[in-house]
Amino acid sequence: MKQNVNATRAVLLVIDVQKGAMKDHMASLPGKIAEFIDRWKAAGGEVAFFAYRNYPGSPCERFLDWAEMQGPPATDICDELVRHVEEVFEKSYYSVFTDEFRREMNEHGWDTIVCCGIDTAACIQKTALDIFDLGKRPFVVEELCASGAGEEAHEAALVALRRAIGLRQVGSQEEALGLLANQEVCREAA
Repeated sequence: MKQNVNATRAVLLVIDVQKGAMKDHMASLPGKIAEFIDRWKAAGGEVAFFAYRNYPGSPCERFLDWAEMQGPPATDICDELVRHVEEVFEKSYYSVFTDEFRREMNEHGWDTIVCCGIDTAACIQKTALDIFDLGKRPFVVEELCASGAGEEAHEAALVALRRAIGLRQVGSQEEALGLLANQEVCREAA
């Protein structure tokens, strides 16, 4: 038996879709992500949740004068997503790459990392760039991300991402689901 070396191991990252991060213009985002997770899991995909927690003296507090998101209920995952949560990786900076998540990524052998959530111009962009730098394939689901600064900031971040990680790494829900097509290990007779 021989394994297909082109097979992928994909994971969907749901980044910072928390009560304190929500703005009026993104009210439908948690529900859309929940619907996508149902489809993603049905296709055999794995999911990891991330929650940002600010802290006194953080860079956000010192440089941005932003002291929010330091505890519940602001740091709680949005209600529409709770049924999907098995584990939440806590982070205190833009990227998801904590030591804990790096271990999890390596244990599972994830080589394709799909991102959705909040904020396109900060946490999503930084995470996607880190994935790229690690030599893994990032993919940003453009309609499942939002920016707290509004649609213009979201679109600008998508333009920057397409340039930095490649056009094929930013796309639709359907394109993201297509990444799972190569997930199963193909076998051929020896």
